[in-house]
Amino acid sequence: MSNLLQKIMMALGRRGVQVPIDSTLGAAYRSLQEYQAQYPAVFPTAAEILLAEVEGGATGITDIPKRVGHLCEMLDRLQRQEDLTAWSDPDRLIAV
Repeated sequence: MSNLLQKIMMALGRRGVQVPIDSTLGAAYRSLQEYQAQYPAVFPTAAEILLAEVEGGATGITDIPKRVGHLCEMLDRLQRQEDLTAWSDPDRLIAV
């Protein structure tokens, strides 16, 4: 987790944004830990998207807690929908 936070801080630094070492950084770190634990299947993809958004300037350090939650929930819903669709496909033969 600290590796991801370091990458986020470096991306912000390249954009000329100083990251305050305070409760803002702590909230970002805790939210990343929380969503990694809650959504282990989709968190790696959410983390890549989040890092790309930070690098591109669409997301800042204060936005991370809310944004990582949205990304994880969206990816989880998509994955669940794909799983349901795959299981409900009448043309798919499942051998047990």
